[in-house]
Amino acid sequence: MLRLGQIPIALFLPLTALAQGSWIGAGVKGEAPGPWSWSAQVESRQLPTLHETAFMDLSVARTWGDHFEADLQWRTALEHGASNYAPEYRLALRLTGTAGPFAARFMAQEARPYLVAPDWATGPQGRVALRGRLGYTGPWWGAVRFGVSSEAFWRGTHQILAYSNLRNRLDADIRLSKSDRLTLGYQLEISATGQPDHVVRLGFSHDLGEWHPFADRKERRRRAAIPAARSFDATGIPIVTAGRSAPLPVCRADQVFLSEVHANGTPADYIELHNPTAEDCRLTGWRFDDAAKLEDWLGTDEVVPAFGCWVAFSEGPGGFSSGLSADGEAVYLAAPGADPEKIELRPNPTEDAETFDKSGGSALLPPSIGRYFAPGE
Repeated sequence: MLRLGQIPIALFLPLTALAQGSWIGAGVKGEAPGPWSWSAQVESRQLPTLHETAFMDLSVARTWGDHFEADLQWRTALEHGASNYAPEYRLALRLTGTAGPFAARFMAQEARPYLVAPDWATGPQGRVALRGRLGYTGPWWGAVRFGVSSEAFWRGTHQILAYSNLRNRLDADIRLSKSDRLTLGYQLEISATGQPDHVVRLGFSHDLGEWHPFADRKERRRRAAIPAARSFDATGIPIVTAGRSAPLPVCRADQVFLSEVHANGTPADYIELHNPTAEDCRLTGWRFDDAAKLEDWLGTDEVVPAFGCWVAFSEGPGGFSSGLSADGEAVYLAAPGADPEKIELRPNPTEDAETFDKSGGSALLPPSIGRYFAPGE
């Protein structure tokens, strides 16, 4: 027995026997900042005796609310004429309105537009076209949904347009993954003379989701500027501790404490641990998080020197992944085998850091990364 979601495919398969040609394409799309989006598509159209057209479409779209979209599309193509291929270009404006599963689209297109061939007055028949389309897209049934549409064409010159053809489509979308879809389609196109053309369509699309190239580049630069976690001696000078932690004892719960936190740090939030004793130790097995589950950061071979500090930055190499809230929150620090210590951070919208003493008292002081100053000093 067929499942409901398999019905569109079951309808589609017998229709492929009527096909006189095939349209095969692939596309990618993404969302730009705000209401903007973009897409790129390549397609090859094959008739029984010749390869008719190969083209690439580039499109930029803008939405207004949930029901209206306008997009501008540029097409570069190779079209087969009487005996050979010739380059073609097309500029199109598409206006789409939706109401639930129903959609209506109006499209105005100009082949060989003015930017490419500014012979407006002598443009050949068929250079200009207006298109109107009505469609319905059904709900997802598992990984499948179907759609039907009908589109009428009017072609001609800038002075005269005449009805040209009617294009009817049945499509089945198959969701391969969250971002990838395969479309199987059957198309019946009827010209003004009544001549029908049967075409099978196969398409693949990939959705990149939100794509902000300039913001992404800025974010990469910001992350590249975040320092790696490091150790500081008693005078606040960074020191190299790689390779010297193995013989050191693990820091005890009463030996190391959270000494400084900055939720508005530049270039990133940071935490500082201070060792007020005369004995170096390592943070193997220590944990830090802004949640009691303590899954954010786990110590390995980090060293907190005698009377010195160890500093870790949010999203920096060797640091922690969660950010810190300037509105105030609780963070948790735990030594191996010990119960986590809960430290309440006060709201702090300033450029100061919150500095703690060993008993948990705190004050807002200018940042002193790697150099410990007790509150009140």
